[in-house]
Amino acid sequence: MSGGPPPDVAVIVPTRNRRKVLPQALGSVFAQTHRNFELIVVDDCSDDDTAAYLATISDPRFRWHGFHEWRRGSAARNHGVAMARAPILSFLDSDDRYLPDRLSDDLAFFAERPGADVRISSFTSITSSGSSPCRNPEAILDREEFERYLVGYCLHLGGSGIAIRRHAFEAVGGFDESLIRMQDRELLLRISRSRGCGSTSRINWVKTRSEDSLSHQPGGQINALAELCLRHPIVRERYPELLRYLVAREIVSPLVKARFQQARKAFVEARGNPDLGMSIGRLVPDYLVGKRHRRGIRQEILGRFGIAMR
Repeated sequence: MSGGPPPDVAVIVPTRNRRKVLPQALGSVFAQTHRNFELIVVDDCSDDDTAAYLATISDPRFRWHGFHEWRRGSAARNHGVAMARAPILSFLDSDDRYLPDRLSDDLAFFAERPGADVRISSFTSITSSGSSPCRNPEAILDREEFERYLVGYCLHLGGSGIAIRRHAFEAVGGFDESLIRMQDRELLLRISRSRGCGSTSRINWVKTRSEDSLSHQPGGQINALAELCLRHPIVRERYPELLRYLVAREIVSPLVKARFQQARKAFVEARGNPDLGMSIGRLVPDYLVGKRHRRGIRQEILGRFGIAMR
């Protein structure tokens, strides 16, 4: 694939020890209705037989690279982008899968809107307890709206839901390889400094919450919020109510569900990050006030597009 015109879109797949589910993820790309793509897998030092499996794939649109040391998902994604030739980048986690029209859907969006650089998709979330739709608005958000939606967790986000023009990704320096969590949100916050985004209510991928995924593990969210605030002080400066709500939610929600160890761990994390402004005496008010504020942001933006709140 070194000669000739570049493919229309690159699908970047980071993976580590996901041999059992990786064929389903890659199969969902090979089954796309849009055929002019490149599929790049970066194996993050797996110690199962992932490498042996990848070596059996002979499709000319496919390439892969293996790290010799564990570098985590952000480094794998950045390396995949460096290998890619296409002007549009689409990401897929190795335990997720695309629906057949995902690439054609995104490419049509970018073709119709040459000024748009980012698109966030909707998805079906599958857990051990069942499946549920996670729908975003059908909307074009300006830079400020994009920022507020990101800070307020008003968009359903997942690494597999991001499509972006290559020049926009490179302009902000790619994923922050020092972060363990919230890499997607942090990248998008950097992008929101200069760009808005499009979002679609069309479900075009499926998220499987694997037991070994970081997002599935209890704890760590408040520390991740603190790391996010270090990189983006505007979160604390412009959105103090939302920030206190996000911290309070990590403590209050497990308490309501009688998950006391999880609540205690979150409380300890919050006490260890005093800049987040958590106060035990304000915990419930912070939760309630912030929740109303977050809902108000959604109502304001959705109302502009004539979309009713659910």
